[in-house]
Amino acid sequence: DKNSMGDGFFTDAAKQFMHDGEAVGQLCHSTKLDSIDFASVDAIFCCGGHGTCVDFHDNATLKSAIETMYAADKVVSAVCHGPMALPQCNKPDGTPLVQG
Repeated sequence: DKNSMGDGFFTDAAKQFMHDGEAVGQLCHSTKLDSIDFASVDAIFCCGGHGTCVDFHDNATLKSAIETMYAADKVVSAVCHGPMALPQCNKPDGTPLVQG
């Protein structure tokens, strides 16, 4: 997101990454979430960072992935701002995955 490119967030390490053509190329060609068969994986990990506040919120594809993994008794994990993905999700019985 554009705010991650602002003062205080756009660190020297981030600048180095942005000037690494190979790394940016790999990022631009990452696997799309909706192309993954979640029956074939053991876990889903929601990374952190400020971009997740935009990308994970109200994301139907991510919601479906998390709910599918949870219903199959597989690992659903998150760190830092990653838990932003969880409040939109429900358990198989319809109750919220995260409460409180």
